Amino acid sequence: MAGNEPCPHLAGGQLDVVLALDDYLGLSEAVMRCPRCGRHYLIELLDIRDNRRAFRLSPLDEHIAKQLVRDLTRGSCDVQRSIALVQAVRAQHPQSSFWLITRNGSFADLALIHADRPLPTVHWRDLPIDGGWLGS
Repeated sequence: MAGNEPCPHLAGGQLDVVLALDDYLGLSEAVMRCPRCGRHYLIELLDIRDNRRAFRLSPLDEHIAKQLVRDLTRGSCDVQRSIALVQAVRAQHPQSSFWLITRNGSFADLALIHADRPLPTVHWRDLPIDGGWLGS
């Protein structure tokens, strides 16, 4: 599997939350893990429509993912440092050309979609979140 391609278990599979990083009416950014192979991912909200959510994903190096989780959960009071840590990890790990669809807030029975156009690279809070990626 190429460096930024997701593991094959995600199509119809599931992801486990390792560490939630941000929330918008449900999970919007998190470090996740495939329970079958242990591959780690950074997921970021791409879009919302009805009970479905679309997420961009970046496969993470296992050591770096574990280090990020350790650094963020050890109780640092510096919010700017936490933001910088996540940005550094994001910069080191290219975004996949695949994206995920979840239903009802569950990260089970995922739909894995190969993007037919470039995925946006801006922070999810700067996206329109208007359902455009999820269609009707």
